[in-house]
Amino acid sequence: MTLEPEPNGRLQVVAGAIFAGKKVLIGQRLPGGSAGEQWEFPGGKLEPGETHREALAREISEELDLSVSPAEWLARGSARTSAGLIDLDLFAIRLDVVPTLVSSADHLELRWVSANELPHFDWAAADRPLIGAVVRALKSEAE
Repeated sequence: MTLEPEPNGRLQVVAGAIFAGKKVLIGQRLPGGSAGEQWEFPGGKLEPGETHREALAREISEELDLSVSPAEWLARGSARTSAGLIDLDLFAIRLDVVPTLVSSADHLELRWVSANELPHFDWAAADRPLIGAVVRALKSEAE
């Protein structure tokens, strides 16, 4: 997927912190392209006329074959990348059970990880500022 900036030069992107129990799903981007082989929360670009939640539900369906309902907004990350200035809004998605995810055409690898593991990955620039919000959400789920 090629990201195209809006006329103001910003890319509007959404991502989901997909929680199941005390774990969150992360994906390693495919080699090449923007942030190749770095880790991210699954999601993608808003299409014209979509709300953030509509775009996220569509992206998760396309990437992971999961039907989800994004819940509350968690955080926004922004970063300047080779693709432009990215504004990434992160929403919580809560699942009752951990689904078996074999693969994703959009990711080299998918992993369910704990709050303590999150800081130890090589994160894409726009996702990096979101780690704290996800750690806090995971720790509050555990209480």
